[in-house]
Amino acid sequence: MVYTRFFIPLASEAAGYEFKGRKPAGRCVLEEQGGMAKLTLNAQDLRPETRYAVFLLFADGGRYAGINAGPLPVDAKGKAEIRRNIEKTQLLGYALQEVLAVAVMPAGTAKTEAPLCGYRGEAVAWKNGFYEKTAVVKKAAKEIPKELLPPELPPMPPPKQESKPEAKPEAKPEAKSEPETKLELKPELESELKSESEPESKLELKLELKPELEPLPIIEEPLPIINESPTVIKEPAHELPPEPSAPPEEEAISTESVLSEEEKEVLSELFPPTRFNAPIDLSALRSISPFIGGSNAGIKWARFTLNDKLIVLDDKPDLFSEAFILASYEVYAHFILGEVSDTETPEYVIGVPDRYSDAHKAQAEKLGFSEFKCYEDIEPAEDEFGYWLMFVG
Repeated sequence: MVYTRFFIPLASEAAGYEFKGRKPAGRCVLEEQGGMAKLTLNAQDLRPETRYAVFLLFADGGRYAGINAGPLPVDAKGKAEIRRNIEKTQLLGYALQEVLAVAVMPAGTAKTEAPLCGYRGEAVAWKNGFYEKTAVVKKAAKEIPKELLPPELPPMPPPKQESKPEAKPEAKPEAKSEPETKLELKPELESELKSESEPESKLELKLELKPELEPLPIIEEPLPIINESPTVIKEPAHELPPEPSAPPEEEAISTESVLSEEEKEVLSELFPPTRFNAPIDLSALRSISPFIGGSNAGIKWARFTLNDKLIVLDDKPDLFSEAFILASYEVYAHFILGEVSDTETPEYVIGVPDRYSDAHKAQAEKLGFSEFKCYEDIEPAEDEFGYWLMFVG
């Protein structure tokens, strides 16, 4: 997949949108990969009372088509930041490489003004020929006349069900009648059976009643007394552990170095300080004054980017691949390099742009940045712009 990215600085092209007397400024990054585009825009010093929208400008004959990329919310401090994914269909037939400019315009008005605008190449006069391009609504497809449709097939008849012959019940074989057997009894036995089967007409019952039983004698003897007090089981007492004795006072450790000069030289060879892996030529980079006031005295500053590939440290070869460094580069798109001129051996300073915060300070110190210097000659404070500095031998 081809990956493309454009950095477009934004500047003010209309008056009346300043914040506390400062003109708006910003930066836009356009990225594309695999048919998916991404827009990242940062701005500052915009008047918060106005509603804004971001437009991508494309050439359309003698006019300039603007595709609305969505609103740009501004906070109470005049700052704005958006990150949006743009699908290919939203570009309405244009390619991201064809974009001429990115403009921040007031929303909901007929004014063609740009509080912020930036160009990918040379500036163009687009305001007189600007129009907002929207998606074309497709017409509904016409109905096909019935004469042109194929004839409808007659409905299929239901499948015939095969009639099965009814099963006749099987004739059960008739049970054979057994011949009756008659028993002839002798006169003597017949008389005996009749006498046993006839019940007696009268039954005499004789009940013999026994005399009443005498009651048992009651023995009145006192019951034995039971001790009602519960037995108490005494648990063994737990002995408490002895209290720990106070630790002996430690002797004060001396902070003075006990290494000789020869041992110091051996350690410096085993653990060299932060150095560059090759000589640095600042004349190949663009000079810059990153600080106002007297903070630039004695240091020659230059601006560099990741595309220069000049800055590599011996003990930190992956410094510029750290997430903290890349996050700053995505917003500000540059670093600074300073050369100290009043030293015998070359000494340099690397600066990473950022806005000061305690959380960023902890991350910067882990990477070796020991100081934060503000753009203005003031002490570091929350949200002040400046640079994290690392001194390199």
